[in-house]
Amino acid sequence: YTQTDGVAMGNCLAPILANIYMAHLEEQHFFKQVMTFNPVFYRRYVDDTFALFTDRDHVDQFLAFINSVDPSIQFDVEHETNNTLSFLDTNVSRVSNRLYPDISTRIKPTDRGLFYNFDSFVPSSFKNNLMSTLIFRVYNIASSY
Repeated sequence: YTQTDGVAMGNCLAPILANIYMAHLEEQHFFKQVMTFNPVFYRRYVDDTFALFTDRDHVDQFLAFINSVDPSIQFDVEHETNNTLSFLDTNVSRVSNRLYPDISTRIKPTDRGLFYNFDSFVPSSFKNNLMSTLIFRVYNIASSY
């Protein structure tokens, strides 16, 4: 096998280089050109992108455009279901009588819910930090708890 494009998976530089390249694509292609189908809101975390559009047709037009920029990088789209859209480990829900969305934490289907066994030979600081991190997530990510 000879790799002809991209950075090898597992390489410690891969996430940094991917992030730099995606930022370059966004600057040079996605936002430099004024298009009628630009998203009204766009955020990216590594390789996950969250975008909001005013029209459903604009979603397909933007998807076709960004997939044409670099054939080795292909995006897919997830449409909202019941006014809710999943992004990373959150659910973003549209609420009709508010300007801002309702955000709740989400457990991914691949999550096994495995944590340290409390009696395991792991420093107690790790166990305490795990609990504080989980509590921190709920209070800082969720818009209502």
